[in-house]
Amino acid sequence: MELSALIDRWRPSTLRAAGSIIAPGVASTLIVALAATYLSDHYHAPPVIFALLLGMALNQLSAEARYAPGINVSARTLLRISVALLGLRITFGQIGELGWSTAAMVMVTVPLTIGFGWAVAKMMKLDGRYGVLSAAQSEFAALPRRWPSPLPGLARTPSATPWW
Repeated sequence: MELSALIDRWRPSTLRAAGSIIAPGVASTLIVALAATYLSDHYHAPPVIFALLLGMALNQLSAEARYAPGINVSARTLLRISVALLGLRITFGQIGELGWSTAAMVMVTVPLTIGFGWAVAKMMKLDGRYGVLSAAQSEFAALPRRWPSPLPGLARTPSATPWW
């Protein structure tokens, strides 16, 4: 890329134009996120579940030309940044503190749950990616810390504890 093209890309007028193109879609995803957070607090369930339900209900927005660019930016760029920031919260040291038996249990249950979701989606004659998406969501959903572990001495993992 030439230097002049790089400079043109970061001019304030160019950034404003790009911002006005993606603003409606980013605003709609922000509203969905805020609504999911509110519903999560109100009904005491993981916000990811409400975000998925609201996202499915508002899926038709992604087909509209006005919202599509911002939704694409949110679904790709903002989601990748969010996942990276979330991943920074979990370190190998924290996994080691839970014990290697817990780490082994997580390493077994995560692929099993995702594989089960894929198999169920295939049995329902759906694309397997839908099953992987819903299984991964249920596997990695944040669980409230106030609920006790189902068995004494068993560390809380998404596979070992239902969210309801």
